[in-house]
Amino acid sequence: MAEAEQDHDGPLWKLSQQAHEDSTRWFPNYAGDLVHMTLALCGEAGELANLVKKIQRGDLDIKDAETRYKVMMETTDVQTYVLAIAGLIGLDLDKSVQHIRGQNEARFGKDKKDA
Repeated sequence: MAEAEQDHDGPLWKLSQQAHEDSTRWFPNYAGDLVHMTLALCGEAGELANLVKKIQRGDLDIKDAETRYKVMMETTDVQTYVLAIAGLIGLDLDKSVQHIRGQNEARFGKDKKDA
């Protein structure tokens, strides 16, 4: 999926560039480190998963405004790291999402039997 730089113009491409630029400004010692950024993403995903676990077992209620806010913030943290990683490696998420959707449709689409 190698493509010319001028082909990158979708909204997710722009957001990923912005996220990478923000990370570089805010965390200059780490923003260019793919391993660090990936581990940070995993940490944020873990925080989101912990909230979902507490919702599932009944300790938190997703209808509660404070809980919804916490879930929103952790989900956004995950998205921000995904965008920053995409910006770091030059990945056009607009194009890659469409590519993977096509693959998933071929594998799991309505013509496929439920496994």
